Amino acid sequence: MFFLTACGGSGGSNRESSDSKASEDEMKKNVNIITPEENATVSLMNEEITKLTTNYESGDGYDYIDKSKGDHYFPESVKFSRSGEAGDYRLLISENADMTDPKEYDFSSVTVEVSDLFCGTKYYCEVVNAESGEKSDIRIFTTKKGPRTVKIGGTSNTRDIGGYETADGRTVKQGLVYRGGNPDNLTDGGKEWFKRVGIKTIIDLREETSRKRSLSGLGINYPELPAKGCACYFQGDLSIRDEECRKGLITAVKAFADEKNYPIYFHCQIGRDRTGTLAYVLGGLLGVEHKNLTLDYELSFLSEYGCLDFEQKDVETRRQTHYDFVESLYMNFMKYSISKKTEEPNLKDGIEEFLLRNGVTAEEIKNIRRILTGAE
Repeated sequence: MFFLTACGGSGGSNRESSDSKASEDEMKKNVNIITPEENATVSLMNEEITKLTTNYESGDGYDYIDKSKGDHYFPESVKFSRSGEAGDYRLLISENADMTDPKEYDFSSVTVEVSDLFCGTKYYCEVVNAESGEKSDIRIFTTKKGPRTVKIGGTSNTRDIGGYETADGRTVKQGLVYRGGNPDNLTDGGKEWFKRVGIKTIIDLREETSRKRSLSGLGINYPELPAKGCACYFQGDLSIRDEECRKGLITAVKAFADEKNYPIYFHCQIGRDRTGTLAYVLGGLLGVEHKNLTLDYELSFLSEYGCLDFEQKDVETRRQTHYDFVESLYMNFMKYSISKKTEEPNLKDGIEEFLLRNGVTAEEIKNIRRILTGAE
């Protein structure tokens, strides 16, 4: 008797499951994603960034300096469209095939643009009717690899340092570290970006007299740097030899060793030179190649802030000066790798040795690499 009852219960459950599946399939007929197409590859880079990154060589970024354009580095949005009529619909986008931990967007209109996705990432998306539970089929698309720029109202020259490949075949994680210009005069939308992304730490690389804690009301942590601030990229290795500037750089690097500090936003005044120095050191420590580190620096020239102190007639002179200083910075770190007498001197080992000799511990370096690339 017990056995028969159990079978009967199982059969009823199967019928209910079948009925539920049929009902869900019926609902799916009423709404579907039209674009992007299934298995499409979409770019988050605008036309100029795409041109710059294609066959890039050091110094190419100077060809894009045009002060009349203002900011022209903003990312391209991914455009979604769906079938059906206007209504209380939501677009869910996840990095997981089972649609767990999705980002949610208002899809009341039959089109919506999304601009906060990661580069080089496979995504799954579906449309859900908030009232009826009606769902579309899951659509798959992939974003192209490349630099991930972001738009933050009230500042300029802003981007994610993630997305670059490392020497050991990993990829620097996105959504954890952002670089940019000063956030002293953010719009309401700019402040909302900091809240939405959940920035926990801001590293201000400027000299003490210029620092402002304009977002301290959001509970953001501001590490204390020496009065001179941080070493400056455009001074090559010269300011790294300045003791106080070097201490500023080391203090900033140490902040990345604590998981509780993330996500982090770091900046100077215009987000180019001092910011570029820290980005170079951090990326190099993770194993990003020199060429991609200079590309990341030169993306500044597509921003309003990044060419504030440029005159068009000076571009060629600055290009050569930049090349000389960048090579000086590179060779400075390579000397540290050579001094270790490693079999194949490289930038990653050189920056590690520089940091170790100046107060960053091996454990802190290990933590930075683990947090930002998953390396153990």
